Amino acid sequence: MIKQIKKLFKSKPGSFIALALSHKGTRQENQDNYLIIQKEKNEVTARYLKDEKPMSQPISNWPDDITRLAVADGMGGHANGRQIAEQLVQELMQLPPQYSPESLKQQILSIHHQLYDHYHLPHNDKSPGTTLVMADIHHQTGQAMLFNVGDSRAYLIRTRRFTQKMPMVRQLTKDHSYAEFAWRDGEIDQTTYNNNLNVQNNRLAQAVGFGSRGLLKDKDGFKPFQPDKGLRIDLVKDLSKSLKTHADVFQMTFQSNDILMLASDGLWSAERTGHWFNDDLFNHLSSDLLIHLINTALHRNASDNITVVVSGFQDDA
Repeated sequence: MIKQIKKLFKSKPGSFIALALSHKGTRQENQDNYLIIQKEKNEVTARYLKDEKPMSQPISNWPDDITRLAVADGMGGHANGRQIAEQLVQELMQLPPQYSPESLKQQILSIHHQLYDHYHLPHNDKSPGTTLVMADIHHQTGQAMLFNVGDSRAYLIRTRRFTQKMPMVRQLTKDHSYAEFAWRDGEIDQTTYNNNLNVQNNRLAQAVGFGSRGLLKDKDGFKPFQPDKGLRIDLVKDLSKSLKTHADVFQMTFQSNDILMLASDGLWSAERTGHWFNDDLFNHLSSDLLIHLINTALHRNASDNITVVVSGFQDDA
């Protein structure tokens, strides 16, 4: 099967590309950040934001056939939201590619604890924190490792470059609201959970560098609603069969006509009907696509910073 996957990807003409764009929206400061690590021309380069400005630098000892993508959204209204998102991206630039869910979980937990120790404000509900959605993608096999904390999202967009159908869009990650974890733990029914998904400005239950609240069980099996330094990150093996798609770190395989999109909530919260995913622009990855997505969010009254990363194979025409 792996040989067949390799053949599929090697036979696809074109290059694996990744693009990012971030906009402060209506806010005074852009607390979002992004990261793309991939080979560009003759060297591997990292692209990210520093002091709200696009930056790039070479990365050593990084495989040519692995791309890392990430979006981080500093918690709005909290101290040092931009700074903690920037620091998270800097830590991810030092983290080697990950090949197992268990390893990736432990590495991110280690980074989280470093950020917590540096930024945490005792007895302050506005301590810094940041979301994180990321992916390490192997070009030759299409194998990818995805990770999520918070409410920045990953979407799979299966384009119509090889079919006559409209693009298929699937949300790959689950927002870390209290209802999400109550649903995983069987504390609410499906109707309550589904209704909660339509509630805007749903409060986050945890963030990198901030910690969690009301998610982690104590020795008696209760989940006290109090700040905790830990994060709850569920692997596929931690969840029941019906909840496997709710894992926070998992592997999947992309097809050669797939696009992976990572987005902060400034983008996806401004579009709840999915109309922009039907646009022909998704058949060609370019800066025009990113500008279109962000302008769409702005025109629909996005109230937050807006960041989007897209990646996939592009014909070399």
